[in-house]
Amino acid sequence: MLKAVAIIANVVGSIYFMGGMMLQHDKAKELVESMDMGFKSVLLEIKEKKPAKIIQALLKMFGILTAASFVGILLLGVLNIHSQKLAFALSVTFLLSGILSGSLFWVLRHKEILKQVGQWLLFFGGGSLLFPLMDIITNAGMTNAVYSMMQVSISPLLTLPSGNGLGYEASVITGVYVGIIIIMYAISWLYAAPIAAAAWFIAAAPIYCARAISRAFPKQPIAVVFFALWLFSLLYLSYAANP
Repeated sequence: MLKAVAIIANVVGSIYFMGGMMLQHDKAKELVESMDMGFKSVLLEIKEKKPAKIIQALLKMFGILTAASFVGILLLGVLNIHSQKLAFALSVTFLLSGILSGSLFWVLRHKEILKQVGQWLLFFGGGSLLFPLMDIITNAGMTNAVYSMMQVSISPLLTLPSGNGLGYEASVITGVYVGIIIIMYAISWLYAAPIAAAAWFIAAAPIYCARAISRAFPKQPIAVVFFALWLFSLLYLSYAANP
């Protein structure tokens, strides 16, 4: 099958590059001119777009897919539909679209993310500084109780000494909360940045490619398509078809 495609591509590319001989016929000339005009209009449409707008559209699309697949999973349960293939497809769609939309949102709407992170720091980090004040007022021993739980929970990683006073324990609690938030923030960047960069590349590559083709071949940009067909056929017939 692929060999047949390569042969057809070779014939089509060769005919195009024969140029003047084929264009002596009016119908052939009209066909080539219409193809040139159509390809030029497509290039113009693509090269005028901006990668940022396409990424925003991808963010909305992945968000809609995430919501739709989640609703689909719920409906499978509510309607008691037993279909492993459908459940698998919806689950994979939900997982992938959720990761993609979350990554793009993390990068594109990072100001909103930073505000949220600031709220977490204020709530967990700043809020823990109120424990000593509550202990002084009520003598409830909340700071020591939280500190003792932290001693047990993080003992495999770090040993926290006991009996260093209310201020020390409150500072350690605050530091642990802040550290967890910062680590989560850094880990989120580790997976969000590459995914967002890949999405940007996928969106931007056709745009910059269209701009490059327009600059290199302003009169007959479709020549690139026929050259690619001819080159593919040449390489395939020379190497792949004759191992």
